[in-house]
Amino acid sequence: MNSATDEIFKLSSAERDVLCVLLKSERFKLMMEIRHAEDLAFRGGLYQRLSVVDGLIERCGPFSSNITALRSEASIR
Repeated sequence: MNSATDEIFKLSSAERDVLCVLLKSERFKLMMEIRHAEDLAFRGGLYQRLSVVDGLIERCGPFSSNITALRSEASIR
């Protein structure tokens, strides 16, 4: 990334907290959509998006919930 891009992603802890909450909300919505999706190609795209969101949640830092637990919970359902 270049320095301009790095500047965009420098967040205060309050901003990072909000971002993490939004990502967790998106994760929940994706899980619901995956559960109801019938088309396999569409479901595959949703899983790819979920993987990206999971990666971003992991990058939120140690204060975010354990993503491994979230992933195992998702596989149970």
